[in-house]
Amino acid sequence: MHGPHVRSPPEGVAAGQEKPETGAMSQAAGEQVKQAIAGVFDRASDTYDRTGVEFFSIVGRTLVEQADVQPGDRVLELGCGRGAATMPAAERVGAGGHVLALDLAPGMVSRLRDDLEQAGLRQVTCRVGDAEAPDAEPGAWDVVLASLVLFFLPDHEQAMRSYRDLLRPGGRLAFSWFAVDDDRWERVFEELVAELPPSSRSARRPGQDGPFASADAMDAFLRDAGYNPVTEVRPLTVRYPDDATWWSTMWSHGRRSTLERLQDEGLLDSTMARMREHLDGVRTEDGALEWTGGMAYTVAAR
Repeated sequence: MHGPHVRSPPEGVAAGQEKPETGAMSQAAGEQVKQAIAGVFDRASDTYDRTGVEFFSIVGRTLVEQADVQPGDRVLELGCGRGAATMPAAERVGAGGHVLALDLAPGMVSRLRDDLEQAGLRQVTCRVGDAEAPDAEPGAWDVVLASLVLFFLPDHEQAMRSYRDLLRPGGRLAFSWFAVDDDRWERVFEELVAELPPSSRSARRPGQDGPFASADAMDAFLRDAGYNPVTEVRPLTVRYPDDATWWSTMWSHGRRSTLERLQDEGLLDSTMARMREHLDGVRTEDGALEWTGGMAYTVAAR
């Protein structure tokens, strides 16, 4: 599953690293992966979700709506990025509620704090924190929120089980993930890793393993973990007005990890040229590029 904007690197989270399947990674290796991801997003934080392409904002708003965040709620957000879900959640909880937004990348946290101050949303606390093992009060949250994050955690299954202990009785775990890919982009992204050694190309794609394999698999996993889940898949089209916007967007999220490696090895220009040979397969009549797929929104009550 490629997705239009990837929250974390899919082709090896750092040079020479391949991300093993769930359960195959030691704690030390998992920490190394998470720190590599944090570094990528530190470097991307200035332009993350700021290239003029609507994607994260749509998914974030929809997730908050699906979670049915209410005035006065206490919301714990994991992997907040630049606030695509934080902002609508803060507006919904109002002055009587509270949002604790965590991200492992300090640059994301710093920029989101600035954005929150400018918006006057004082009901949000934003700090560096680990989505896999959040430092948050147990049994205190009406909603645990995570937009396009959980499938990249080294042990996402254990993490999802553990979130139940953070929720108040009747609280909800709500998260979004890629459910339906746009196969027209397959050739484009094959070229992205064509010159990299096989050891750096993770076979794992978000939405292809474990509970993320399908909506039914997700709901079955969560029921077994003690939740009452409902997953809804909604279609989504992401539009890049021109090739330059698409390319700048590639640098603004998790794909940056692979682009940086290609640049370091002197392979970026040749890779970019080959990728562009396949863009006509996703081009509209007016010259824009489009990705059309499906996003899953899961709300699981405690």
